Amino acid sequence: MKFLLDEGADINAVKWKHHPESYANYEMLDLGTALHYAAKNGFADRVEILLKRGARPDVVDSTGKTALDLARVYGQENTARILSNLPPSEGKTRSYA
Repeated sequence: MKFLLDEGADINAVKWKHHPESYANYEMLDLGTALHYAAKNGFADRVEILLKRGARPDVVDSTGKTALDLARVYGQENTARILSNLPPSEGKTRSYA
């Protein structure tokens, strides 16, 4: 992950968003950002790294959920705590930075 970020990967890119056909085929599978993936899988260390590197917690996945929403749905208390302690954002957005 660090290598990709150091090389300029878009930290807020939504999976398959740049490939419309694939995105349409998998949209119902909560396609999101790296932050979504880390949050729903309980990777607290990665959530913290992604946030420090500029990941936007207000970005919603293909089902309209934020990373915090997914952490709660999947019962990931540590990642949910990290995300819920962030200052409130100005609203959800479907686009990425």
